[in-house]
Amino acid sequence: MFEAACDKCGSRCEVSFRPNGEKPVYCRACFGRNDGAAPVGRSPDQQLKSQLDLINIKLDKLMKFLLPAQVQPEIAAVKPAKKAAKK
Repeated sequence: MFEAACDKCGSRCEVSFRPNGEKPVYCRACFGRNDGAAPVGRSPDQQLKSQLDLINIKLDKLMKFLLPAQVQPEIAAVKPAKKAAKK
């Protein structure tokens, strides 16, 4: 599953394909809704918003992954150094 932003309402959703920007992506609620007008294409502003939303999702994942690594040096600095074993 891939995370994406709905082109209609802007909410985050998961889709079973990798969004490439060529076709619109809809959340479950918007996909099931039929307003009578099928989108022909996305405007450049919509494409940019979608791309920025995807970048933000990826940055959030990276920050969650990196956060424990940032905490570890602080913990290591607080712990006393181990004494070297004498032979």
